[in-house]
Amino acid sequence: MNRIILVFFLSCVLFAAIGVVAIVIDSSNIDIFGNKNDNQNDNECTIQEAFEYAEKNILTLDGVLGVSWSEDPPRIIIYVTQEHADDMPETVKGFETEIRISDDFKSYES
Repeated sequence: MNRIILVFFLSCVLFAAIGVVAIVIDSSNIDIFGNKNDNQNDNECTIQEAFEYAEKNILTLDGVLGVSWSEDPPRIIIYVTQEHADDMPETVKGFETEIRISDDFKSYES
């Protein structure tokens, strides 16, 4: 009898934990590029903030050689190798991206 109660209790705890995780994931509604999953284009941040976010999160992706930004029109520019161009996001923090295919290069600070 104690074994049945224990199994029932553990099942309830497991289902409750799964429910909490599902609610948290659904309520975040943001992907790894900082975009809302509902495809709204609400720029709650500046292009500079979106660029800083891209520097921290997109530069770490395979094939990404660099990121920059433009104000007119405001967009994030991603320099990427040909093999990884299709893996890049269409937007970052609500700003459209421009994907520029490039060979490997070294960036020099001025």
